[in-house]
Amino acid sequence: MSSEQPDQIWVNTNWRIDQLNEKIIEFRLPLKGSGIASGIGELSVASRISDDLLSVQIVTEQPTGAGLERRQTVIPLSEKYVSGLEPHQNRQLAQFRLVMA
Repeated sequence: MSSEQPDQIWVNTNWRIDQLNEKIIEFRLPLKGSGIASGIGELSVASRISDDLLSVQIVTEQPTGAGLERRQTVIPLSEKYVSGLEPHQNRQLAQFRLVMA
């Protein structure tokens, strides 16, 4: 995971921006290369008006280990991952769940 802003991935999905944007998600995903990203984050969604595609990202904040300082991490979701989004069974924890690892 990187603190840099990743490129957006535009996907075709039946989800609407208002269904996903700013919703809490519990996730467990494989990282490029090796490793697993997991935790609780917030979905950030943008739309592209020209073709109705969405860009869906998980945004998390994690401690850096330097006092109270935190680092924001953005995980862009591919069409496969967006298709794997499901309502979370425990709505008090999160609205969505995505487990791919």
